[in-house]
Amino acid sequence: MRLPQKIRPYAATKAGATDVWLQRRFHRWLQGQQLSLSKLLPKHAACFLAELLRRTLTPTTKAIYRRKFLQYLDWLYLKGFIRFNPDWFRPKSRPKNVRLSDTALRFLNHSKSTGDVGKHPLPQFHKWLSEQCICLSKLTPEHIKRFLTDLSKRQVKQQALNSSRCRLLRYLDWLHEEGTIPFDPNCLRPEYHKNNLLDDHARRFVQYLRTTRKQSTVSGYTSTLRIFHQWLESNNLTLKDITRTHMTTWFAQLMDAGQSASCRAGKVIHVRIYFSWLNEEGLLNTNALHLVRTSDIPKLPQYLPRPLPPIADKRLQERLAAADTIFHQGLLLMRKTGIRIGELRALPKNCTHSDYTGNHFLKVPLGKLNNERLVPLDNDTLALVKKLQETNSGPFKQWLIEDHRNRKPAYHHYRAALAEASKGLDTGAKITSHRLRHSYATALLNGGMSLVSVMKILGHRSYRMTLRYAQGL
Repeated sequence: MRLPQKIRPYAATKAGATDVWLQRRFHRWLQGQQLSLSKLLPKHAACFLAELLRRTLTPTTKAIYRRKFLQYLDWLYLKGFIRFNPDWFRPKSRPKNVRLSDTALRFLNHSKSTGDVGKHPLPQFHKWLSEQCICLSKLTPEHIKRFLTDLSKRQVKQQALNSSRCRLLRYLDWLHEEGTIPFDPNCLRPEYHKNNLLDDHARRFVQYLRTTRKQSTVSGYTSTLRIFHQWLESNNLTLKDITRTHMTTWFAQLMDAGQSASCRAGKVIHVRIYFSWLNEEGLLNTNALHLVRTSDIPKLPQYLPRPLPPIADKRLQERLAAADTIFHQGLLLMRKTGIRIGELRALPKNCTHSDYTGNHFLKVPLGKLNNERLVPLDNDTLALVKKLQETNSGPFKQWLIEDHRNRKPAYHHYRAALAEASKGLDTGAKITSHRLRHSYATALLNGGMSLVSVMKILGHRSYRMTLRYAQGL
């Protein structure tokens, strides 16, 4: 059963297979009872929970189901999909969470919270404010320090304390922007964090990028602008004082720091786009094309593709096929389909598709270039995929390759498996998982497949990207 459209944001943030299975079971039960979320009552939720826990389960499993179901109800309540407070379901021996104020609820909705309020310091913070008879308009930094001191006495683990501190500071930042508290929360941050804060113009530019760019791209811009504004501050410069001489000095410092050409090229491009945005906003009088020219972008080295030698490639596939671990089988699937290692980790359990003629394909989800594609499968590769689907199969299996906790395996497991399988082989250079993709593409081109077809199978947006695999053939 597919989840309703309005519920899918929660399912996307909860990557655990248990959460997705529980949500589908709950909405299937609602459909059978002919109920909707707007008409859901506490007695209905209690009935579903009783049916769920009536099965033969261990106490630990029952506690996990109850906790995850309450987290889901919390999210539904915060988003306004249900009308009752899920605190009604919590055990009486455990103190109920204080009812959050409208301000706190607006912040949780603004920050796209998943509703896991139990891990958020807001309930404890507002309960502490109520006990101390302190309102937000009279809040001071000393009050925050006292609350954090009390919080450190209850949270033993330093990691949990640091997480609560960061979440509380984000909440205070939002309150400061709304004009609810009279002080700037930056005074509570350590000195090293103050130095890493973005300039006001840079922060606006980053917010502008979030609407159209991926999070990884935004993080790259943020890092570059932080370094650039720190350099401006160290030289007592402002944006209006920047000249062409200053920019050439900064470029020279990047090269003297030992940064690679690709790293420097990314920073130069980031700053150039930032200056163009400042020109459009009227915050920079000098033309961005004059400050940062095209000739300032370093020339990137053009490396030849690194496919495995034919003999080493054949022996590596034989070793991967003979091994009986999911990581070796996943690497063999990479070699036979040309997918990236990140795409391999993101493959769902049901990743195969077939057309009306009986041909089978591997559906690769959104990956590096944010596009989907279908990769044709032969009989041996199809059998390999089915074998991986049957491995550790169960009601909680969500991904094609999972560890014992039903999670995506980390990258280092694949690297270790590849190093073990390639031991003693003459690979010509250091072997990486991406060389399997190069070997796959080279085999297709040597077999006579057209460049456009290879481009579609590899998921490239331009034939120029695919031509890199054809160099040296």
